[in-house]
Amino acid sequence: MAEKELIPATDEEIAEAINETLDEMQGEIDAVFNAPPTDEEKAMMAEFEAAKTVEERTAVMKKYRIGPYREGAEGIMPMD
Repeated sequence: MAEKELIPATDEEIAEAINETLDEMQGEIDAVFNAPPTDEEKAMMAEFEAAKTVEERTAVMKKYRIGPYREGAEGIMPMD
């Protein structure tokens, strides 16, 4: 990197860069949030809605690895 004086970006420039990035990502965001549920998601929701107790719902969450039981849920401490 050539040595030169760096000039910090203004709040306006930062906001513009964020908005440009979000605009570029909008198609991906729409695809994720507007996609129809998968068969696995439908099965999980049916089981979760059928569960009547906290213990039963917790078992469903563990089975499908959702919420605090999902992969990468670091820092979340399930209380079982």
